[in-house]
Amino acid sequence: MKIEVKKKQSLLELLSETFPESTKTHLKKVIKYGFVSRGELILKNPETPVNKGQTLNYKKYNGKEVRREKVPFQIVFEDEHLIAVSKPAGILTVGTTTETKKSMYKMVLDYVTKKREKVFVVHRLDREVSGLLLFAKSEKVKKNLIENWHENQKLYWALVEGKPPKASGSVQSYLIEGPKQKMMVVENHQSPNTNNRLPVNMPQLATLRYKTLSHHNNYTLLEIHLETGRKNQIRVQMASLNCPIVGDRKYGADAKYIRQIRLFAFSLSFKHPITKKPVHLSLPMPKTFLSIEQGDEKY
Repeated sequence: MKIEVKKKQSLLELLSETFPESTKTHLKKVIKYGFVSRGELILKNPETPVNKGQTLNYKKYNGKEVRREKVPFQIVFEDEHLIAVSKPAGILTVGTTTETKKSMYKMVLDYVTKKREKVFVVHRLDREVSGLLLFAKSEKVKKNLIENWHENQKLYWALVEGKPPKASGSVQSYLIEGPKQKMMVVENHQSPNTNNRLPVNMPQLATLRYKTLSHHNNYTLLEIHLETGRKNQIRVQMASLNCPIVGDRKYGADAKYIRQIRLFAFSLSFKHPITKKPVHLSLPMPKTFLSIEQGDEKY
């Protein structure tokens, strides 16, 4: 069935006028289970704006819930513009030339392709880091999110060795990539010394804020507000305070613990690039996150 849009309104408002005998609850299910599309794009958000002159495709909905396909990852949020997932530790955000199969991007791409949608990388989490990971479903949305990324609130939990010099504070330093892809703090923002075989690239300013949530047996649980998004930023800046993240051997953590970095992206807040409404996403702390002596898992 074709539905001709005669004025600008929301998708739910259009369906309510087209099917006045149907309840809004029923129409929301019609949208939720993918029975309305515009061209090849399935519209799954009742608040999606539709404009005069557009033509929508409508498939008859019999009131039975569509059986959802089981996906190999947790979806935290999804609409026709965005998808946010929970990334486990040990999985790359994007595959490399040697590892192209098991990455969050590839898994999300496989999922959305079945719905005739696309997916684009907005930001990344290190392989060893777990938590919220956001993808866009169009180049336009990706560009908007990246351009305004500095305005978003990005919160992490970090379990570190030792204790920071202050219970709360900020860390600001210049970072540069050194040998073996290891990030380094550039003291006094000096140019890299090529005699030390550092690559010739420009140091990048990195800033974060932290506060102590608890301290026990020489370990401290921190909440970290990431203001910039540099490679390995939290890991190298915590190490610069002599507080490496538990399990992060690359940046000086005690090797007696299995290499499972205790850094978790638990909260992400931003303005939706299309609806302009605030979006707040969060995940609970993993059960084994604070387990030091036992509960560590290899990947």
